Amino acid sequence: MRAHGVEVVFTKPVSLQSELCNLKPPRDKLQRKDVVYKVDCGECGVSYIGETAQRFTDRAKQHQYSVRTEDDNNGFFVHAAHHHGVGGEEERGTGVELLKWDEAQSLDADRHCWKRRKIKKSLYINTYKTKQGEQSDESGERSSG
Repeated sequence: MRAHGVEVVFTKPVSLQSELCNLKPPRDKLQRKDVVYKVDCGECGVSYIGETAQRFTDRAKQHQYSVRTEDDNNGFFVHAAHHHGVGGEEERGTGVELLKWDEAQSLDADRHCWKRRKIKKSLYINTYKTKQGEQSDESGERSSG
């Protein structure tokens, strides 16, 4: 075979066990790191599209903390305050319940390059904006307009 420029490589054959038995349980997509995700508002249906190098569950806890502490730099809190009147002493912390954290979706993942993940986030925002005929702000939030 070498005379004809062909190299032969011997490999272990595929076994029935390797095809049928995967001992690791499948990991929930939202438990993965390096994801692009989408969370919907339960009140008005607006979606927030974001990306994180962390596990989504960890990032969601950070977002929830930001909403409870009324962080004006957080897109979730800004949406809840401007559109649903959340904020102020008597309303403190109620914005967390507006968002459908348990229905969040992992749209994509890219563990090799954070720049590609940022680009994917932008593409998903534009895709949802085009599909829904809606406008999007820089935080990834899309709203009817």
